[in-house]
Amino acid sequence: HYFSMACMLLQSFKVQCPSKQLFVCDFGLEPEQRDFFKKAGVLLERPEELSGDLHPYCLKASIGDFAGQLEFDNIIWIDSDIFLTGDICTPIEEALAALPEDKPGIALAQSCGEDSLAEFVERWPVEIFDTLLTQYKISRDLPYYNVGVVGIRGREFLNLWRDATHGIEEHMCFEQNICNLLLHQ
Repeated sequence: HYFSMACMLLQSFKVQCPSKQLFVCDFGLEPEQRDFFKKAGVLLERPEELSGDLHPYCLKASIGDFAGQLEFDNIIWIDSDIFLTGDICTPIEEALAALPEDKPGIALAQSCGEDSLAEFVERWPVEIFDTLLTQYKISRDLPYYNVGVVGIRGREFLNLWRDATHGIEEHMCFEQNICNLLLHQ
């Protein structure tokens, strides 16, 4: 059901970021949809090691695996339900370039509706995430970030995010929660 939205994202990306390449990850496309994206040269097929029953959030946190042997300095994830109305790549690349080189770079936006970890855990049923915040002694006053659009430099953080997300009990926004946990450790 995300096929039409992914097509709109592809078109808006082509208009707004014409010098960049956008790919579509196969999270469970129908054969005809897969063929469409493959013919367009934008399909990243599901790696064999990612089983068919993985939750989409685990697949999202596995974008480095989907990228496989592609060479990149930065990778930008954009949820398929986003329609671009401006250049999103340049500001993210500039933010990543401004980060210290000795740490994994990640650029993302604060969540709309929840300014802090505290507001998020108070508003939503995320007891697992709340327990992890306590376990890792992370202040709930820190910002809560959204991963609908996220820029990541290199593969180090991608691997951390994948490994931590695959090992957690599923709950609301668990891939986003794990990303926040990793950022604030």
